[in-house]
Amino acid sequence: MSSIVLTTFVLMLLVVAAVEASLLKKAKPFLPIIGYYAVMLATIYGTSTKLGNNQSGLGGMTDFSTVVNRGGASSSIVANEYIVAPRGVAPRARVVQAPEYTVPVATLEQALDKAIAKQPRITFIAEDKDTMRKEWVQRSLIFRFPDVITAKLVPLGADKSSIAIHSYSVYGAGDLGVNAARVKSILSDIDGELQGR
Repeated sequence: MSSIVLTTFVLMLLVVAAVEASLLKKAKPFLPIIGYYAVMLATIYGTSTKLGNNQSGLGGMTDFSTVVNRGGASSSIVANEYIVAPRGVAPRARVVQAPEYTVPVATLEQALDKAIAKQPRITFIAEDKDTMRKEWVQRSLIFRFPDVITAKLVPLGADKSSIAIHSYSVYGAGDLGVNAARVKSILSDIDGELQGR
């Protein structure tokens, strides 16, 4: 009786192996594409290499007080990021000076949310209300390359505020100006939202 069970089990394994081989043979031409999109669509957020407590469970949002430029200290190195920040918010990084707004920080946050909503293929990732930071991932149209955008609202008084934005590409050494264009577009849309209110 046990030899019949063993024979049946071996036959079942052979059938399963034959079916798997047949399916694998049919899927083989598509495996590189499937693998590519599996990597490109993976949840890769934040600049930290250690596990954080953000919603994605990977990395962590940009900490503007400790962030350093990805290209190093030399401005001749092409980096795949762009950072704007008010004076003193990102002391260890080369940054473009962020604009100051004559609105309360809550009004600036509403304008930021509307400006971000205009960006194509963008997904909200996490928010840290204690540090007034929010994070999104935006993917390129065809190849789905992920770029991460972290914004920090900076109150400067009752009716004055500013914003720090760090936009960077997860992959590659250069970005062909995509991150700078994105941040400038967001800031322009914020200006439009604030002027239209």
